[in-house]
Amino acid sequence: MSLYNNAIWSFMNTIGVQIIVLITNVVLARLLYPEIFGVLGMATVITGLILLFQEQGLSTYLIFKTNVDEKIIYTTFWLNIIISFLLAGITFSTAPLIAEFYNNNDVGTIVKYISIGMLCGSFGITSRILLVKQQNFKKLTIIECFAEVINCIVSITLALNNQPLLAIASRLVIRPMVQSFLLLIVNRDKVIGKPQFNIMSEAVVYGIKILGSQILIYCNNNITYLIIGKILGNKSLGLYTVAFQWSVIARYYISSAIVKVAFPEISKIKDDISRVRHLYNNVTNKLSFITLPICLGLMAVTPEFVLVFYGSSWEKVVPILQLLLISGAVTSFGTVGGAIFNGLGRPEVDMKINIGSLISGIVFICLGSFYGIVGVTLGIVINSLIFETVKIIFVNKMIDNRFKDFIRTIGLNLMPSLLMVSVIYLIRIEVLVNMPNYLLKLIVLVLIGSFTYIVFSFFINKENFDWIYKKITNNVKKQIAVKES
Repeated sequence: MSLYNNAIWSFMNTIGVQIIVLITNVVLARLLYPEIFGVLGMATVITGLILLFQEQGLSTYLIFKTNVDEKIIYTTFWLNIIISFLLAGITFSTAPLIAEFYNNNDVGTIVKYISIGMLCGSFGITSRILLVKQQNFKKLTIIECFAEVINCIVSITLALNNQPLLAIASRLVIRPMVQSFLLLIVNRDKVIGKPQFNIMSEAVVYGIKILGSQILIYCNNNITYLIIGKILGNKSLGLYTVAFQWSVIARYYISSAIVKVAFPEISKIKDDISRVRHLYNNVTNKLSFITLPICLGLMAVTPEFVLVFYGSSWEKVVPILQLLLISGAVTSFGTVGGAIFNGLGRPEVDMKINIGSLISGIVFICLGSFYGIVGVTLGIVINSLIFETVKIIFVNKMIDNRFKDFIRTIGLNLMPSLLMVSVIYLIRIEVLVNMPNYLLKLIVLVLIGSFTYIVFSFFINKENFDWIYKKITNNVKKQIAVKES
């Protein structure tokens, strides 16, 4: 399969799962209250760091290494389980301490559920990575979407039966349990065998580099949760949690899908910098063409979006989400840099950049906390813009790419996005200012925004316009041909 075909299935995997997650969260937000989401955020910000040790490092080595024999696969499978059991024990035993830190017993209960989910998920880690390495994203999509549907049904059922804590916590067990079961069915014969732990020294060294970078990225993304939860309380954290999940739709749901495919592809061609450069420019160009209008468009319609989907009790989310979407727009295409660093075997560069970002981020967040949740959010955005720019500069230097060419590419996609936002604001102020129906208002603004972006892209960036037009028409023709045959 080509890079774009794999990317489509990877995108369908990510977007399929996350659409189910977002629908579940919207329903739960209607049934529950901001404080319960804050409790979840308090628990996961600390335990998520422990989960990184389970999900990163050794497994990533399987993708990076060109030729992987069955002995390495068997050993990785058992090592993941052993490490996960140790991490689950640590997580479970620290639950009372985490609850005491936040002065909230419900946080400790959720942490214990997370430790159970950690055990369940350990049996599917290696099998999942093999599907990624084989670029079998179709099978992975089916497995993960099915697991998320089951997860959604259980959570909403518990919420309807007045079990708010279980509704939130059960999701941390059901998803990994169902995923691991299905992944073992698919790859049981390929992952279960006799381990040889003495052959894993190279994997451990590479894994430590990846893990170090991922820990710093995680801390950069989640130190905010810790500060908000401790200083501003669980209600502010609940508001931030809802805003954050929408602000990263482009980075997590689209960019991450592309990066999943790009990483193994870059690993294959890492000795040919010209090919890596071409791939990077092409992916960044196409990504920014898609993600910039999504982030900036959602920012323009945030007031209507929040009122329609969450209701007036969540109105304070609006300025938080709008600020975070600025950061989300930049990181959506900046994320590709991580695949370059890892694919070229230089994850330590990413790690050093993230060290600087973490230190700077703590300063910005602490200063912002004096001005409440909006001040914290503004600090996050400023820090993100600074260090994403630094990362992009380093990536372009590493692959001998002219930075002005990179800026030109992004600019061609940014211009129609900004013009689209201007039209949306103008229509809202001049035409729809007195429209009482927020759902209708949201629909009108989205349709106008989509149309204007298409028109402006046709004149400003016709190359990408033609690319996506051909992709859509070719897929339609294929579907028609299949039906006729």
